[in-house]
Amino acid sequence: MRTTARFLIAPALLLLAAAPARAAAPNGGDDKPVPVALEEAERLAVAGQLRDAEKAYREIVAHQRAMGQYPAEALRGAATTAYMRGDLRAAARTFDELAATANEVGDFNNQVLALVDASYLYTALRDRPAVSHRVARVQALIENGAVCEEVRKGVEERIGER
Repeated sequence: MRTTARFLIAPALLLLAAAPARAAAPNGGDDKPVPVALEEAERLAVAGQLRDAEKAYREIVAHQRAMGQYPAEALRGAATTAYMRGDLRAAARTFDELAATANEVGDFNNQVLALVDASYLYTALRDRPAVSHRVARVQALIENGAVCEEVRKGVEERIGER
């Protein structure tokens, strides 16, 4: 599990930090801009209040979907928080949700990263069919040139160390 943790958490935190801030919009019933709500959810996670953090991320996802926005950061946060809580299945399903959402908007880089993270989790859950399906999708996206060089290299390095 230690290898899975290293590969899942580090990229997730990097993506959260590197992702561009979305347009300011209220978070559900609160009048907080989405970036502020994301920061608050992250603070909850860092403080070890993982269920509260995951709930906060899910509320952001629901709000962004209602506003027609792409909730990649919030989905990745929810998945990472579920992983940190030890709920590998919930984390894998949330990464699958992120992959599907990324596919809908044509964000193939994020789709590949989410599929790779989900495949690691399904490996830990010993769900070979789920792993095979996701790996095949990742390979197809990489072979079709749908992802940038940096993501392709990163995925190849991660898979090579597996």
